[in-house]
Amino acid sequence: MKIIKEMKIIRDISCIELSPARHVTGLPLIIFLHGFTSRKEDTIDAATGLARRGYCVVLPDAHLHGDHSSAELESSGPIAKAAKMDEIYVKSSENINRLIEAYSEVWADEELRVGLIGISMGGVTILHHITHNRNELIKAAVICIATPFIENHLRNAAVQMPEFLPFVSETLLKRIRDIEPSRSFEKAKDLPLLFLPSVDDTLASIDDVRRGVSELGKVYEDKDRLKIVEYKGIGHECVPGMFEEAGEWFGKWL
Repeated sequence: MKIIKEMKIIRDISCIELSPARHVTGLPLIIFLHGFTSRKEDTIDAATGLARRGYCVVLPDAHLHGDHSSAELESSGPIAKAAKMDEIYVKSSENINRLIEAYSEVWADEELRVGLIGISMGGVTILHHITHNRNELIKAAVICIATPFIENHLRNAAVQMPEFLPFVSETLLKRIRDIEPSRSFEKAKDLPLLFLPSVDDTLASIDDVRRGVSELGKVYEDKDRLKIVEYKGIGHECVPGMFEEAGEWFGKWL
């Protein structure tokens, strides 16, 4: 199947759109969010696999990443971005709604159904979104190597990468606590949600992911809508099988 790739600016958000046809109205929409210090181009291969399943897949650059970064910020390395993690999560979460609003206008005469998938930081952004700004058009989500307990993730990063320690300040952690997805799990109730964690991930701890799924389960009435599939021996990385699993999940719920 031929996939059409287009570079777009949508509501001032730099994106790549992948679709199996130029006239994409009527297709389910998947928004694919990349990880920390990455950019939209880095998820093209995985996103292309989803597009081949019959979806319109849009890949936005996260806030302060890719085309939304600057030469000055990039020259400072990832540490400068780490100090603004709360801003990155919140702004990127808001951008999900901006993208949905834009595609809703294009799909004006048809029902828009939206799926979300995110890797690491992208996964956390989705968790923030569905527990703070959940859009009713979102019908399913997939979280890859990410935990709903952001503070723990940042503390783990500071332990493993001492250069981050000065920026993982108590001031930042206080701001992070205010936006923790775990504070508002009830807002995600019964949204089809698939977690794809790594059991040997030292950043997004498997214990935190399991605890998050357990606590989410307390607010879900339909337990079939909440699932976790664990992977071994991959650390804080994604493998192709994750995106196959994601495709099956979207096929069921989207």
